[in-house]
Amino acid sequence: MFSPTTAHGSDSDSPIKTRKLEALEASQRILETVFRFYCGSAQQLVDSKLMINSHLGSERFEGQSDEADSVDNDLDDSDLNLLQQDLGGLGLVEMAKIYNVDGIRLPKRKIWILLLGNHSAGKSSFINWYVDYPVQKTSVAIETTSFTFVTGGNKRETFGGPATCQLFPVLKKVSELKGVLPCLATEIVPSSSKNFDMITFIDSPGLVDGGLKYPYDPEEVLIELAKESDLVFSFFDPVGQALCARTMNVVEAICKTQGHKIFFYLSKADTIPDESDRQKVLIQIAQSLTHRIQDRQFSLDIPPIYIPHSGSDVVPVRNHMQGLMASIDATIAQGVQKSLASLKSDCTRIAYSIRQKISQDDSAIKFNNRDFGRGFLLISMGVGPILGIFLIIAFRIVDTIAEATGEDVLGFGGKLMRNVLRPYDSLVRSMDWKSIGYTFAASIVSLVVWWLLVKKRKTLSPVERTTMLHHLD
Repeated sequence: MFSPTTAHGSDSDSPIKTRKLEALEASQRILETVFRFYCGSAQQLVDSKLMINSHLGSERFEGQSDEADSVDNDLDDSDLNLLQQDLGGLGLVEMAKIYNVDGIRLPKRKIWILLLGNHSAGKSSFINWYVDYPVQKTSVAIETTSFTFVTGGNKRETFGGPATCQLFPVLKKVSELKGVLPCLATEIVPSSSKNFDMITFIDSPGLVDGGLKYPYDPEEVLIELAKESDLVFSFFDPVGQALCARTMNVVEAICKTQGHKIFFYLSKADTIPDESDRQKVLIQIAQSLTHRIQDRQFSLDIPPIYIPHSGSDVVPVRNHMQGLMASIDATIAQGVQKSLASLKSDCTRIAYSIRQKISQDDSAIKFNNRDFGRGFLLISMGVGPILGIFLIIAFRIVDTIAEATGEDVLGFGGKLMRNVLRPYDSLVRSMDWKSIGYTFAASIVSLVVWWLLVKKRKTLSPVERTTMLHHLD
């Protein structure tokens, strides 16, 4: 078991540490709450977990259950009421699908830190030291051959590729690359060391040149992971330095588009106790980086770091590990601000889409009301001549009966109909066949126009409209 190395300060440091701890807890709560608003109700997470278990069979997935439970415990009643009652248990991701809003996906609940470097550059050792747990193997031989996500949880668990993709949905694109899925892994570690509760480390395979073949394209995978990461730490050890072409290709590609994420460090600096030798190594690394990264938009700084010694041995090398940890703390704070900004932006986009749908529904209702009169007129013009034929037939039957047997047999209704339809019958008798043909042609045209042009537009049901207004409020 690794023992954390801490600086022993005076009692005056206690209030500062307390404030930092409170700020960390507040940041964690904000990120978890934002995550829940994207994900939805607790039942959706439970359903997701059951689906994962049934899909993966024997592969265990307690890690997500632990994370889901921690969110439920941290959410207060107002948050739960908003999710379960006001939003009907829907998260922003599901609402975005319902209202056809693209580009909204489940956010990360922790910041991602990608560790990049040559073989035996100290990446796994750094993770073991930070989490205060021997989670990754370390040796001179090549130990890390997969992309391992190291994150916190209540139980020690190890997941394979499919479960890793379920735990981190943003890895879908990466997992689709050739040969990547079997080489993904997740290590759940029950550790609260430092700020590990807010971090997911990505331990990448140590890159080497030569004939070593990977089942995937390591450069492509690392570049894609860097896009999803919040920080990229590139470790250069005194032996490998910046001489590995594969490592430098990845560094160059990251710096072109995401130079603000990457930080360079001279790892294992305690193995070079001589100051002049250390300066020579730093100069050589800086020259290699400068040659490959000519259009950089950031200053080139390569501070030396090493794993603090637990004993009383004095290392004559200034350790810049505190600067590295300060970068992590700053990124955590920025992650909170980014999450809140994304939440506001995505809510605005969904609200805009809802308003558009309601506005379209209002327009459809107005259109239907306006065209009701036009449709009624066209139908009347089309059906009128056909109805007139039946009226003429009815009149002539009644008139024939009246002439044969007398008008008294018709009764009051028959007499009234005969007297009303007599002028209409006289009008038809006065018309020639050509006029009658024109009348029926106009009737057919009216029906065709009604069929083609007068279409009732689809409108929202009262339930749908009420739900949209409820979501908008």
